[in-house]
Amino acid sequence: YALNTTPVSGALAAGGTLSLRISNQPFGDIAVEKRDAVTGELVAGALLQVREDFDGDGVWSAIGTVTSTSTGPVVIEDQPADDYQLVELVAPAGYALNSAPVTGTLAWGDTLTLTVENQPYGTILVNKIDGVDGTPVPGAELELSGPAPSTTVVWSGTSGTSPIAVPNLPAGTYALVETAAPAGYHVVSEPSTVTLAWGQTATVSLDNFVVIDGNTTASETIIETDGSISEVYDEVTLTGVKPDQQVEVTAVLYGVEHTDGELSVDLADNICTSGNELQSITITVTGNGPHLVGPFDVPTDFRGVTTFMDGVTGDGPQT
Repeated sequence: YALNTTPVSGALAAGGTLSLRISNQPFGDIAVEKRDAVTGELVAGALLQVREDFDGDGVWSAIGTVTSTSTGPVVIEDQPADDYQLVELVAPAGYALNSAPVTGTLAWGDTLTLTVENQPYGTILVNKIDGVDGTPVPGAELELSGPAPSTTVVWSGTSGTSPIAVPNLPAGTYALVETAAPAGYHVVSEPSTVTLAWGQTATVSLDNFVVIDGNTTASETIIETDGSISEVYDEVTLTGVKPDQQVEVTAVLYGVEHTDGELSVDLADNICTSGNELQSITITVTGNGPHLVGPFDVPTDFRGVTTFMDGVTGDGPQT
């Protein structure tokens, strides 16, 4: 009970009885707790400070510091009626600090519950996969930054054979970029973004495509009896192609001369009057080579060769 210092007085009459009574206000209790803002469950490990406004002037003075538990609220007993405030000093592991004060008024003989809620951090799974078959690709150098608009790097590392978990991240949008590609793969130039919610797990992936090389491995030129060339075939061998991956291959007919020495040839409605690239043909093939491309139908006064462009590269269908 609270001390009551107010005197109680009365007059005693002769031969009578005087009754004097002092009443006391019962103290109240302050129950302090920490809860998960997503699940509502009690959370242990937060360092919390209880403050009181003794004079009602908005100046808060600390009366105690407690550590939250997961089994129930921490009770500060025998407190007078007044305005109280709860402030988090240190957040529990895996949670973001909530520095916003929580206030309430305690009445005599009552219990005031003050609760601070914390947002749980989330986890991002960083994944590096083959753009064709979706299998994990180890050896990529990656950086994860955010949350937007911040470009702070929160994690960097090398991809493995399974997704890499990056824990204890606040909610927001993150960007994954590749700084170095795995051996045999192209660098992914565009970042991949993901939005993470509080207490959730999100996955962000970068798709890599292998470097495909194409080289002419055989050529056949059909020469007519009069010495002119009527058809040209070429064979290209592709390396680095995934099983069942479709690849576009382009052959170029060049070095053509008319008998008059001028570069002016009409082939399949493609007309070129300058330079030496005159005709191309593109086919779609599946898997590694060799693959036959052709024929090119050419006029009887054709003189020249065909070739495949070396270093066939690109993401997705390769050219």
